[in-house]
Amino acid sequence: MADLKNRADNLFYSYESTMRDNGELMDATVKAAAEEKAAELRAAMADRTVTPEVLQDAIEALQQALFAIGATMYQQTDGAEEDDIDFGTDVPTTIADEHVTSDQGDATVEGIDATDIDGLDLDATLTADYEAID
Repeated sequence: MADLKNRADNLFYSYESTMRDNGELMDATVKAAAEEKAAELRAAMADRTVTPEVLQDAIEALQQALFAIGATMYQQTDGAEEDDIDFGTDVPTTIADEHVTSDQGDATVEGIDATDIDGLDLDATLTADYEAID
């Protein structure tokens, strides 16, 4: 029973920090469901005659509500367009991109045409200039 109460306390901490940090960003129905499950768990913890099974069910219900909050928050951030993010630089994603987009106009890597992806040795060691930053 003490283990269940400790789990409930930890879950309340997660619930309260989630509400504090993201409460204004949440969907009202998901937020209301989580508040209802938290109230049910608080009532179960306050009841001295509660059985471990009832307490376990209340813990799992609040935990599922927190999972639902996390899923909706993830969906909200996943809906944001990645193209809207501008880091101020064009970072090449492949060896071919680096050499094709190079200002030097050099489109070959060790004699291999960088536009021919099949001919690239991806395990080859590349050399690059670097600048030490203090």
